[in-house]
Amino acid sequence: MVTSGSVNTAVAGTYTLTYNAKDAAGNAAIPKTRTVNVVAAIPPPSTGTYTVTFEVTDSKGKPVRNAEIDMEGDLDDITIKTNSAGKAIFTVASGTYSYEASKDGWEIEDNVIVTEDTTVRLVMVKGHR
Repeated sequence: MVTSGSVNTAVAGTYTLTYNAKDAAGNAAIPKTRTVNVVAAIPPPSTGTYTVTFEVTDSKGKPVRNAEIDMEGDLDDITIKTNSAGKAIFTVASGTYSYEASKDGWEIEDNVIVTEDTTVRLVMVKGHR
């Protein structure tokens, strides 16, 4: 059997291979053609750890100190208060987390999907709950 054509598995594309053969009496077979599609690999889901930075300011853009940030997820449940720069920094595994930020009657709840280092910016407005 003789094969013509080749496939480069490292390069996405469409490749054609043709197979020919002869029997012992020298009679040629009907050639058979096969098409091979090489596609780009889909990367596996991220499984690393990432930094999530919460930046909390008031309506005038000033950092809010000591706001409490509570993050909850499948594997993590962490509470941190913002520092003097209005930031709370978490290191978490990739995944979906719910969070609650609160201080002095101000509260906000939402979700964040973490697949890379992420910054969540929150503005504390009095009376917002």
